[in-house]
Amino acid sequence: MQVTFDYMCYAHAHGRTIAEQRELDREQWPGGCMTGYILWHRRRKAAFLLLWPDCQPRDGWGPAPATALHRESWNKFLAACAERSITSI
Repeated sequence: MQVTFDYMCYAHAHGRTIAEQRELDREQWPGGCMTGYILWHRRRKAAFLLLWPDCQPRDGWGPAPATALHRESWNKFLAACAERSITSI
């Protein structure tokens, strides 16, 4: 299974390896093993868009950030959250 940078940051923020996080999520969210990640990711995205509102997609939700510069900012933001073990915003 391919792992995204975003998911890697999610696992790291919780102090787990990717495999450990997957297993825990399967146990905590039976029938929806990505629920924990989705909730975490949505909170990060909301915080990111408060800091960089120009990254907001035109339709209000679509894939963000749209440009390479915005994507780089997003990756740095997620990495900072993971390094500081920020699990809730």
